[in-house]
Amino acid sequence: MSGLDEVIDQLWLHATFEEDPWCVDRAYAAIKDDGVLAVDALIWALGHKDLDLKLLALRLLREFGPVANRAMPAVIDCLFDGDRLVRITAWETARLVEGLETQA
Repeated sequence: MSGLDEVIDQLWLHATFEEDPWCVDRAYAAIKDDGVLAVDALIWALGHKDLDLKLLALRLLREFGPVANRAMPAVIDCLFDGDRLVRITAWETARLVEGLETQA
């Protein structure tokens, strides 16, 4: 992929899949080579009102290791989201990303 819009398109595509155990794996495979650009798209998704897109972005950030640390302000904002599942997923993502940061 070459641009932010293409990464965002991949996020939308995978967020519309019916939830299954491989959804995050497929989405990660589609965007992993985009590195920092992918994290930028995930930060964008965290600010979106679509619940499925936001939850997918939170779970995908866990796969990006220490580079995901730059998304922490957006993850922290999700801790105050109106949806309980988003708050729980954001807390778990923050905990895991911070854990990756201390291991690196």
